[in-house]
Amino acid sequence: MSGFRRRDRTVAHGRGVESPSSKGDRGVRAGKYLVFLEIESLEARDWYFPRPGEESEEFTRFFEQHPEAAAALEKWQKLSPFGSQTNVSTDYVAVAE
Repeated sequence: MSGFRRRDRTVAHGRGVESPSSKGDRGVRAGKYLVFLEIESLEARDWYFPRPGEESEEFTRFFEQHPEAAAALEKWQKLSPFGSQTNVSTDYVAVAE
């Protein structure tokens, strides 16, 4: 994600969403990036994404009202496998902390 500044990684989220990222240090994905959305609850997730692959009106409205977040999301989508055959998007539910 060369060119994706720290500020970009933290601005593109809304209510109840964090978006930390990491870079593989060694192993199969060494040198590759992991970007994930940590959403506070299933209800919050469903508020943004009612069904897999579907964005809510609230999600769209958030990015319309926050052009800096929309720009960061667009940049992230260009640098990621988002929507491609190599997209590894998965919803996980925390089972322990």
